[in-house]
Amino acid sequence: MLATQSSTIHLTRHDLSIKVKDRYANIEYAWTFQNNNVPNTSHALKFDLTLDPNAFISSFYATMDGRHFNGKVKEKPSASQESKVNDDNDNSDLLASPHNISIAQTHSDVPNVYTISAVVAAQSELNVTLGVEQCLLKQLDCNRLDIEILKNYAKYAIVPAMQYVSFEAHIDDQLGVNEVQVPSTQLTSNIFIDSSQVAPSSLSAVLKGRILTQSSLNELSITYKSHNNVPTTDDVASSSSSPQNVVLLDEEHGYFCHVVCDTAIQAQLEADTWQYIPRRVVYMLDRSGSMLHVRWQKCLHALMGSLQQLRGGVDKFCILLFDANIEAYPNNEQMCVCSAESVQHALQWLQTKQVGNGTNINHVLLSGIQLIDKDVMLTQQQQQQAAAADASSSQAPPPSARRFMNQLVFITDGAPTAGEYDTNKIVSNVKHAMQSVSADIQLFCFGVGINSNDTSWTKELNHAFLRALCANTHGFYKRIKQQYADKQLKRYLKCIARPFLYDVHVKYNKHHSSANAPVLRAFTKTKFHAFHLGEDLVICGKLNVAAAATVASESPNDDGAEAKTTSHHLQNVDAELVAKCVSRHGGHTTSPVH
Repeated sequence: MLATQSSTIHLTRHDLSIKVKDRYANIEYAWTFQNNNVPNTSHALKFDLTLDPNAFISSFYATMDGRHFNGKVKEKPSASQESKVNDDNDNSDLLASPHNISIAQTHSDVPNVYTISAVVAAQSELNVTLGVEQCLLKQLDCNRLDIEILKNYAKYAIVPAMQYVSFEAHIDDQLGVNEVQVPSTQLTSNIFIDSSQVAPSSLSAVLKGRILTQSSLNELSITYKSHNNVPTTDDVASSSSSPQNVVLLDEEHGYFCHVVCDTAIQAQLEADTWQYIPRRVVYMLDRSGSMLHVRWQKCLHALMGSLQQLRGGVDKFCILLFDANIEAYPNNEQMCVCSAESVQHALQWLQTKQVGNGTNINHVLLSGIQLIDKDVMLTQQQQQQAAAADASSSQAPPPSARRFMNQLVFITDGAPTAGEYDTNKIVSNVKHAMQSVSADIQLFCFGVGINSNDTSWTKELNHAFLRALCANTHGFYKRIKQQYADKQLKRYLKCIARPFLYDVHVKYNKHHSSANAPVLRAFTKTKFHAFHLGEDLVICGKLNVAAAATVASESPNDDGAEAKTTSHHLQNVDAELVAKCVSRHGGHTTSPVH
């Protein structure tokens, strides 16, 4: 007999085991559920879990009543895809079993939300283990791992019977492990760090802690920094003291992950010619009624912090606050050059503003594009006038003569409720407007919503719409939890504020030099519109397994020494980064990287 709606199930254990090896993380979720209902009453357990968008499920298995159920995670094209676990004893399909256990993707437009289901027999204990893998990406000069935690227990008729969610992290990195931190501790006092130990070699660390079960915190964040050089060990040849670009290679299957390090590229640029690329930035902040209170204050705080990162006499900016209408600083006709005075006036102007009504997304996006296009044409006119006035001048051109990074920063918490309502038409209008202007424009969209990591957050915002707006604009879309909106927005806005290369192209030798056999079978994109300080470029792909060993042996370091492989297959690969960098003279630099 199945359980009634009023029945509950107890959660007696919720542990996180984290292993990071050279910036590649294996995360294991472990839950123990007990069905203490009256005899002969089974319980239909079902709960949702959000994973990091860059993560994937690598394993799924369970045990109940002495029986072991292995899960096979399948690659499936549809949103209804499901991984079913089978009994080792009879290998039967458990959809027809009273112990039915499965994990499924339930949203076609939000693929990182999963639903775990199981039927737990009366007086039984169910142990569920979920394995997740992902590569740690650099954010603001540190490697960051964000892990979602099961919460909203009451929604799923789950009664937590443990006091803490425990976590243990083991970090090993041949490039070093320093300043291991848990940023989550800055958000709540309900997280406790029991021990944090970095090995004397500074190549590994162990972190143990607990999160109070009743805490509202549903995300665990761990960060650490790496050394600027590869340490000399028996496994690694240290070629220089400069930062390294590295490749993680799985020699057995041929998969690789190539990490192009920002500081490694920066170190090769001449100090007297290197600087950030000038920016034109149009900030578009939603001030509709739903932004009232916490969302408005946190987003406003992040925007004000971003204004203070603009560089005087170099960057240009404009602010568009929008509801059904638009209110602009300095005005809706032109951008202003950043200065201490203009930023101070903008901060004072923002402090006087309040939320309004309506959300006209179409109007504000098209207005932002027009503002940048007008300034591009104005810059071109100034260049032509300067050239005509003094064609023979050898002085460095003014900032307006350099190439700019054109950026639209769009922050909202809802769907259009004024002007154009059809999201498909808005996407089409923005695409057409982008194609009509005389310069490339990056669009960065941020959707601010509720904190939950169940399916409810997928319904509050039209994430597919916001993601589609950014498509083919060299920007990105990020979901922002309102509880952490100021801190999350601050990280992203600070990163895009520091572009130092543009038109980056990573080139690979696709064939083996001697046998002319293809080495690269497939890889992700190798062309990037911009490279920002505080992040890395990551390229993933697959090598021909038969040729991989030969390639490794024929890829020397800069000093001619053969590149050695670590126990985790860390080695150099024959690759060249061709990057154009705007110098203070408006030229470009080609910088090879091995």
